[in-house]
Amino acid sequence: MVPQSDCLWWTGAVSGRGHGRFWIGGRVVIAHRFAWAQVHGVQSLADIELLGHRCDNPLCQRVGPDHVVKSSPTENRREWAARRNLAGGALGDPRGSRQRAVELRDLARVDPARVEAHLQG
Repeated sequence: MVPQSDCLWWTGAVSGRGHGRFWIGGRVVIAHRFAWAQVHGVQSLADIELLGHRCDNPLCQRVGPDHVVKSSPTENRREWAARRNLAGGALGDPRGSRQRAVELRDLARVDPARVEAHLQG
């Protein structure tokens, strides 16, 4: 758990886009989609084109209005465009989403209290 954060932080394997992932029976499972299925049921995913991270933290597993939500590619791009240039925002991080996620995941593993300070720059 990361103090001062509403996100539920993934500390396992990370995909090329910075999302949590794991394997079951030889298949890759995206962690936030698994979290969604835990809250809303597996069948709910059949009608969902995309899940978006309103918190802009691809490591977040919290399903809810300010975190992982039902979205679409169009809505996701619109939200990204609206927030990508926010000062200190995650979407404009020069490391890119994967490198940022890996560094934050590694920090959360060893010293969760330092993650918030690291996010503030």
